[in-house]
Amino acid sequence: MLWKEVINISLDICVLGLVYTFVGLSISYLFYYLFDEFNEEWMKKSDTYKVTDVIIEVISIPLLTFWMLNFIRPYAILLPVPNTKKVEIEMHVVDILFMVTIFIFLDDTVEKLQYLHNYYFHKHAANLLPQYGSLADLSLSY
Repeated sequence: MLWKEVINISLDICVLGLVYTFVGLSISYLFYYLFDEFNEEWMKKSDTYKVTDVIIEVISIPLLTFWMLNFIRPYAILLPVPNTKKVEIEMHVVDILFMVTIFIFLDDTVEKLQYLHNYYFHKHAANLLPQYGSLADLSLSY
């Protein structure tokens, strides 16, 4: 690989990182205003409401991500790079940066998921799975 290709690939990754960070922040900002905050008021609502709220948030993330990336993708690679590297660059930036950016700023969604996990799943899993020890040293026990 030539130095020019290395520089072009690096610059494209930097530009994509900035663009996808901005898009991720925009989605997070949108979610903040579209969905209820995780607080005492939310916890007092019906179980159906809570589960529906979280499901809508969770399915909205990949939907918005897919369509926003589809819109950005044709313009994503600005500098000339080998065709074999275009997909690799895009996937690297998307996999690492974009999803992390979204979840960093979706605190309420994460807290809601943790709440539902603790309320519905944890009490059953605690009865079924070993409570003590570690798999690493084979000391799991109830």
